[in-house]
Amino acid sequence: NKLKGDFLATISHELRTPLNSILGFSDVLLSSDTLTEKQRRWITNIQTSGQKLLALINDILDLAKLEAGRMDLNVSSFPIQGLVAELCDMVRKSAEDKSIQLQVEIQPDLPEVTLDKVKVRQILTNLLSNAIKFTPQGGCVTVDGFFDGGLVTIGVMDTGIGIATDHIEEIFEPFHQLDGSE
Repeated sequence: NKLKGDFLATISHELRTPLNSILGFSDVLLSSDTLTEKQRRWITNIQTSGQKLLALINDILDLAKLEAGRMDLNVSSFPIQGLVAELCDMVRKSAEDKSIQLQVEIQPDLPEVTLDKVKVRQILTNLLSNAIKFTPQGGCVTVDGFFDGGLVTIGVMDTGIGIATDHIEEIFEPFHQLDGSE
């Protein structure tokens, strides 16, 4: 497990360096005023794919750190409503492209939370992305948030196919993915 963790950490680092360069150059290219609409679309696709790949690499690196017992948390207090709104804005275009209604039902007076904001962002991004990915066209994704009994709860619900009861435990295994029919 230690060798696997060290390998994952090394390979993740080696992949991130050129990928960050690709993302940086795509930013530079997108700032040009001479691009055709088609070129702008291609560069945007490169950038979007690069960002998704970087997120996957970061997930791998986090898993390696977690298994090696070297996961650091950067805890701070922040308003969760702002983070939820930002992430919903980020996925809204994907939802609209599938005619999915994205509803946000956050209690307005939620207290600040004290958590690792980067990790919460990562978790909510994955939940929202999966909800949109597995919700059929014309469906609905709802994000709710409320304060009850001293706890702030954020939920992501969708009208997708769901997960069969006998597969629930499998979704928590690293790098395990159910096929779209389960």
